[in-house]
Amino acid sequence: MEDFLLLTGLTERKYSARIQYMRNYDLTFIFSPLLAEEEVNDVFQEFASFIQEEGGILENQNLLGKKPLLAPIKKAKEAYLAAITFSLSEEKLPVLEKKCKEERS
Repeated sequence: MEDFLLLTGLTERKYSARIQYMRNYDLTFIFSPLLAEEEVNDVFQEFASFIQEEGGILENQNLLGKKPLLAPIKKAKEAYLAAITFSLSEEKLPVLEKKCKEERS
């Protein structure tokens, strides 16, 4: 599954916190262009479900489809792009980071 998930980025957004005990995050995915669109959608939905199972609140989900990259990643010039914006308790963040690392390997 090495080429399955090329990159995940987790960015904390400290502004506009609506719930005091949760923080807002953006998780960006860059999936290999070799995957079928159904596979990309399945993994994306798996992450969205996982966030909800961990008590997170989904704010926005964008599956942008296959897009050209500004610079090649592992020789790929295009990739499937997706992003999730959500709120999650800080205690649950290590669990999400572990899930991202497991999907990359």
